[in-house]
Amino acid sequence: MRKILVINIILFSILGCTDKVKDISAVKENTLKPVATEKTTVKNSETFQKFEESTYDRTDVKDRIENHQSALASLSENGIFKSISDPLLKKLSTKHEQYFLAHPEYELLSIAKGSLTADEKNDRVFVIFNNSESIITILIYQAEKDLYRELYRTVKVLNGLEDAGCNYGAFGTLDYQMGEEIIDQKEFLEKNVGQFFEAVPIIMNGLKEDENFAPDHGCFSKGMGITKKVRFVAIPTSQIYNNWECLTYQKESDSFLIFYGQAFAD
Repeated sequence: MRKILVINIILFSILGCTDKVKDISAVKENTLKPVATEKTTVKNSETFQKFEESTYDRTDVKDRIENHQSALASLSENGIFKSISDPLLKKLSTKHEQYFLAHPEYELLSIAKGSLTADEKNDRVFVIFNNSESIITILIYQAEKDLYRELYRTVKVLNGLEDAGCNYGAFGTLDYQMGEEIIDQKEFLEKNVGQFFEAVPIIMNGLKEDENFAPDHGCFSKGMGITKKVRFVAIPTSQIYNNWECLTYQKESDSFLIFYGQAFAD
């Protein structure tokens, strides 16, 4: 009887120790493994806007771009761009003249002045041939920030026409499209040395119907329309047809939005 009692005491002691070990293990497990929480995934479309990459920086159309660059370089080598650039450089203010003197690789083809990114009317839009890369560059001078900014590369551009539902589209970003138009008008430029195009970028305040624009037949990005008065720069994409794309500055995202486009043909 005494032996049985002793055995029972020993068994109870062992069981008690085992329970304690389990309790300690449970504590350790809870300490080492944090409590799982529900993961929330935010879609990229909700947090990230797809800004455009300049066509010149694309690698999937390399051969096409190289041919394009070669054609532009040929015009530069023949002095076509220099004959346009030199008279324009002489008309620049001291500030802008110093900038271009510091960038001898830039040949200036066109200048627009006005109120684009702020109320003051000292912003500039320069169309440039960059002979170090053999590309057309659209350079924005933002007076309020005292910055020279290259569209697509140092200031972002969002193409609001891509999902506007207008069946509107053209190959290439605006810098590339301007380059293509220059190449297409090579014969005109060679015959009229020193003269650039009649249709050049212009800075405007409020889009309205006139000799250049037909808003009723164009394409607006979502949330935009003729009644929404915004400052913008209009960039021609054709010298034959009355084709334009318009960009407005978005201060909250420090970027430009292509909000209107028109492409007409016979």
